[in-house]
Amino acid sequence: KLPAMADGVHVLTFAAEDLAGNIQTSSRTLVVDTTAPALAQILSITPDTGASDSDSITNAANVELAGTVEANAQLKVFVQGKLVATTTADAQGVWKQTIALAAEAKYTVDVQSIDAAGNNSKTSGGLIITHDTKAPNAPLVASLSPDTGASAIDGITSANQPTITGTAEANAWINLVFTQGTQTISGKTQASATGTWSFQPSNGLNDGIWQVSITADDTAGNRSAATQRGFTIDTIA
Repeated sequence: KLPAMADGVHVLTFAAEDLAGNIQTSSRTLVVDTTAPALAQILSITPDTGASDSDSITNAANVELAGTVEANAQLKVFVQGKLVATTTADAQGVWKQTIALAAEAKYTVDVQSIDAAGNNSKTSGGLIITHDTKAPNAPLVASLSPDTGASAIDGITSANQPTITGTAEANAWINLVFTQGTQTISGKTQASATGTWSFQPSNGLNDGIWQVSITADDTAGNRSAATQRGFTIDTIA
């Protein structure tokens, strides 16, 4: 039995002596490592389809995790506390692993590394992934302002930069496409935390009949069905 040895590289020399007194030696290197590896890091998920590429919101059923850890370390991936995969980091300490997100929910992902000596790190990460595949409801149009026609709701205006207001899912991005014949003008705005939104074209629109198609993208990137609205601009006295 070998005595206790400190962490580091040790050279062990073995000697064998036969009955004639001949001695033969051999050496062997032993690396002692009792230190747990550094905590593994989760740096990204792909695809991240949310409002930013780092908000960990996705509408994908499978996502690739990527991060860093000790070079060549093994890595365990846990979802909701359950081991779902193991992988190995490369010589630069980079690791990747694809996991499945079965249903719409928030998932907590943790990782644990194991170095070449078998030392386990503490679990780390605590990354919360939001899986959202449901498209939001189509946005509603509340008003065209100013509506200067015979009534306040006839969709006729003398303003060539009218403001359209409405409601949609909270914080959704509202996409507007205005068309008149072959002319197309696009715009985008974001709904508030209460779901209200408004949009005014930055440039004046031509007189005549316009159609606007309005969709909403939620924070996971899911797009709603389109709401269609027509209006008429008449600036001629």
